[in-house]
Amino acid sequence: MTGDSTNPSTQTATSKLSKQTKLSSHLPCLKATTKTNAEDKRSINEMTTSTNTKSATSKLPSTKKSCKSSDTAKIDPRYGGPSPFRQLLPIALCVLSFATVISILIVYMDTTEIRHQQFKLNMSRDYELVGVAQDDPTLVAFIRDFHMKKYPMNFLKNAPIEHLNFTEHHELTPEMAHYIANLVGDKTNGVFIQSLTGATSESMTAPWLAETLNWGGLIIEPEPRRYFTYRKQNVHRPKVQVVHACVSTSGYPKEVTLHNDEDAEVRINSLLDEESSWFNSRVKCFPLYSLMLAVNRTNFDLLSLGCGGHELQILQTLPFDAVNIEVISIHLTESQENTKTYLQSITKLLFGKFYKYQRKFGTNYIFRKVHRESLN
Repeated sequence: MTGDSTNPSTQTATSKLSKQTKLSSHLPCLKATTKTNAEDKRSINEMTTSTNTKSATSKLPSTKKSCKSSDTAKIDPRYGGPSPFRQLLPIALCVLSFATVISILIVYMDTTEIRHQQFKLNMSRDYELVGVAQDDPTLVAFIRDFHMKKYPMNFLKNAPIEHLNFTEHHELTPEMAHYIANLVGDKTNGVFIQSLTGATSESMTAPWLAETLNWGGLIIEPEPRRYFTYRKQNVHRPKVQVVHACVSTSGYPKEVTLHNDEDAEVRINSLLDEESSWFNSRVKCFPLYSLMLAVNRTNFDLLSLGCGGHELQILQTLPFDAVNIEVISIHLTESQENTKTYLQSITKLLFGKFYKYQRKFGTNYIFRKVHRESLN
């Protein structure tokens, strides 16, 4: 009973003792295993430390290199930020570009000024074609085929006929024109050639003769505005031609500067100050005989000249033995100096060409061609 029937508490104690005995038998092995694990951990830690040390050691040269690179960047401009030279380069380029532009502008302004001075010199210089004779066929063809056909005004062909208002002319103009007509026997369809510039244009008898007696001929006008006025007035008068030119004071053509102002006399071959506000234009001057040949006529009933003191010089270029002019009227101005002496010179010249003084209308003087016997 005692041997078979064991107390439960006794069995429990026996079981615990048996487990302790087993644990005791295995304890050295556990300690050895624990010791081994501890050694392994320590070995692993040592390896890790060694590895970290090597890594740190291997990184150390890189750090030194980086530091060296950083130090080198401060010395070598190829490393790090832009050098002072590169920082100043844009400024230098800007200054260089500005200087280049300024230099170009200065050269351009100097060149323009030189050209302007040359242009002014050309505009104030007279060009004389000395080698061209006044009866040169080429010159005559140029005047006829080109100069007299400039500025066509076909758009005015349909405009109403403009009747001339003689009240705008000099009060003596109709009387003078009527007197000239009487000198040629009140001739109709007569022919005139007139060049009256500046203030003398008010004494032009051509409009009255064209309107009243159906005369025709050539009007020579150097002033541009007055030229177009005459063109407009005579657009319905095919027998009247208007040419933009002046009469040359020599026996060959020339190109001169024309100085004129609305309230001033037209002046040819005159030099003015640079600050003058006058309008200056260039005009071609042809010998009177060349202009006569250009209209295919050497016989005229009337020649009127009022060219600002150049009448005598113009008459001296005219070959009177090659032309036939019935009446010559000379138109002077009130402001002209030495009028008496100048008129005496003209009278003497015309007297030698068989012209006799007839009458005076203000400052307008009429000469008529007479026979040799009538001069005595």
